[in-house]
Amino acid sequence: MALEFPLSSVGRADFDTLRGFLNESGYSEEFLLANFGAVSMHELLYARGARQEALEERYRGDGLALFLARLLLGGKPMGKEEITRYLPKEVERLMRETGLLNAEQRCPVLMHPAFGLLVASDRLGYGGNDFVMSGSEGLCRQFLQYIGRSPCDRFLDIGTGAGLAAMLASAFAREVWAVDIVDRAVRFTEWNCQLNGLENVRVVQGDLFAPVSGMQFDRIASNPPFEPSLTGDVVYSCGGKDGEAILERLIRDLPLHLAPGGRLYCLVEGTDREGETLDQRVVRWLGAEAARHDTALFVRDTYAPMHFAMQQVVHGNDSTAVLEQWAELYRGLKAQAVVIGHLMVQAHGGERQSFHRRARFHENAAVEDLEMCLDRETEIARSEAGDLRPVCGTGWELHVCHKPEGGGLRPSHYTFLTEYPLAGEWEVPEWLARMTPRCNGEIRAEQHAQWAKTNAGVDSDEVYRHMRALLWAGVLTLPLMEEPS
Repeated sequence: MALEFPLSSVGRADFDTLRGFLNESGYSEEFLLANFGAVSMHELLYARGARQEALEERYRGDGLALFLARLLLGGKPMGKEEITRYLPKEVERLMRETGLLNAEQRCPVLMHPAFGLLVASDRLGYGGNDFVMSGSEGLCRQFLQYIGRSPCDRFLDIGTGAGLAAMLASAFAREVWAVDIVDRAVRFTEWNCQLNGLENVRVVQGDLFAPVSGMQFDRIASNPPFEPSLTGDVVYSCGGKDGEAILERLIRDLPLHLAPGGRLYCLVEGTDREGETLDQRVVRWLGAEAARHDTALFVRDTYAPMHFAMQQVVHGNDSTAVLEQWAELYRGLKAQAVVIGHLMVQAHGGERQSFHRRARFHENAAVEDLEMCLDRETEIARSEAGDLRPVCGTGWELHVCHKPEGGGLRPSHYTFLTEYPLAGEWEVPEWLARMTPRCNGEIRAEQHAQWAKTNAGVDSDEVYRHMRALLWAGVLTLPLMEEPS
């Protein structure tokens, strides 16, 4: 059941006063990580056992920032003397009026700094079934770090939670819409926007795109629930029986709401299955609209299904009976791997051929690096294949495998290895390994095709297909897409 929302709004000037005090207090992510000796905010929010006991010791001490950590992060009851010592009367009044300081002298919500903003959300002890996460959890942070931040007109955050993605987008989008099906999430987002003084964010309640029916957006971001529900009946806190129910609905409805040239940025978790990988399923969900949209799945991690299941059981402190439920689920899906990554979908209007790509990316690659890969593919798709003038990229190795033959060694396999931004092994035929060093940015792809036909009997379509694959991998690049030195 849902519990009463504990926070209240005050006037704009009062929110400005409260925000100014908190921002100048030293209560920052940098302070919290340094004081508690933590490597991430996730560690502070979800520490357990001995680690939690060790963190408790770090709450002790003097200073305003540490006082606020006790109150807002730790949720500890404050003595009247402490409150008088650290809070100016006006700030104390505002904290009580907003609900950040209740009658028990505690902060009933979790309030912490994140990405230069202040974010209120539910504490782990909240007893309702509409729990709102903060957005500073590990996977949530990965989602936020891989949303494109170039200026745009209209931005949509689907499943906003406490509103962190929408608030970050307010800095680069003219108009931001934040949607969540949970009323409590809508109220947290509205309150957080008021506290942070953001006026270009509109928050609406509803199921996926329903509240913005008829609207299109230049950028859409979503971090949908994707943990499988073992019983199949918890769709809005999990992703349905197979973990992909909400993602599937999101992708199927996406074409109606993604403006021409617009992009979706989505953190995904799903399964590669016998006969169909996760990225292939995304294309299938797009249906006929796949001809008007490009897709790129940038894979962060892959796990053997039962390895992933064991991690879930251990982290959830569940019994071995739950592990068997996971095993049954993955058997039923014919799952071969669990995939976690970042999905980008862009609308191009059908004026050219779509591309659908997948690759693992280096852990240090930023969203700008992945966008560069997508931009390069877009430029290639817009161009006549024969007119491309590829040039050798950097940071790759060519590995040649030899086999013994006739008392000597014969080359049998040629594989390009790349690490950054895409990490992969790209096996190629011998003629392509020989042709690649000839790519100097002056020779047109049509001329390369003529060389391949003469030297290897390969037709031009096969040359262009392989060339596009190496351009995606970064083994080849285009002169205009090269980064400045």
